[in-house]
Amino acid sequence: MIKKNNDLTLKISLPLIDAEKKNLYLKYQKSRHEGSYGESESEILKNMKFQMYEGSNNSTELLLYKKDILLGWILLDLGLETVSAVYSVFDPEESKRSLGNFLILSSILWAKENGFKEFQLGLFLPGHPKMDYKKNWRPSEILDRSTGVWKESGSFLSDYILENGPNGDKRAGT
Repeated sequence: MIKKNNDLTLKISLPLIDAEKKNLYLKYQKSRHEGSYGESESEILKNMKFQMYEGSNNSTELLLYKKDILLGWILLDLGLETVSAVYSVFDPEESKRSLGNFLILSSILWAKENGFKEFQLGLFLPGHPKMDYKKNWRPSEILDRSTGVWKESGSFLSDYILENGPNGDKRAGT
């Protein structure tokens, strides 16, 4: 993943909405989440502001460029010891580069280089087709909300599937 992206440049910035990000966000949403964040461009951009920029006082952005063209970015919330990934956006036409995973890897490395002790990938929904990639990042832990205990992700997922079925819908029929 690093080799195929060695022509890219990473930059850190305070969270800021600009025309380049709006255009890429629209392209990303229409390609990956069509209809999920609104139908019109104004609805989609309103969701962008709410989803990524409202309350981003303790946040930073890691931006990914090829020459002077923005290919993606990830918004990171910063705690005293922890970095939490909020949302990432990337050019869907560059799928061979695995830009989403590259942004996560770059964020983890940035967090480590800057003295943070933990990196959180954010919300995880087991079996959800657009969130399932998070299970591949190891080592990792997941908070079992029923017990309040952090569990190794493999153990958590095994227990979850036994209790809820492979699609998480076993309890729905009971």
